Amino acid sequence: MNQMSLFDGPPRPAPQPVYLPAVKNGRPEVCYRHPEQPAMAWTGRGKPPRWVTEWIQSGKSLDALRVPGGAT
Repeated sequence: MNQMSLFDGPPRPAPQPVYLPAVKNGRPEVCYRHPEQPAMAWTGRGKPPRWVTEWIQSGKSLDALRVPGGAT
């Protein structure tokens, strides 16, 4: 059996860097906000917070929490 070195042969080019899309300000835009407590907000990403889940379970619409002009 012939023992070849891993370093024999022509060198491979370096991999190209991956460029991710830039984020506007580091935070995603808020899509939903609690009507009585504006500090409670949700971007619509990931698992909904407890207050959103309770809102929906009480029979109210998620559209009622939507921020006008917010991200979709």
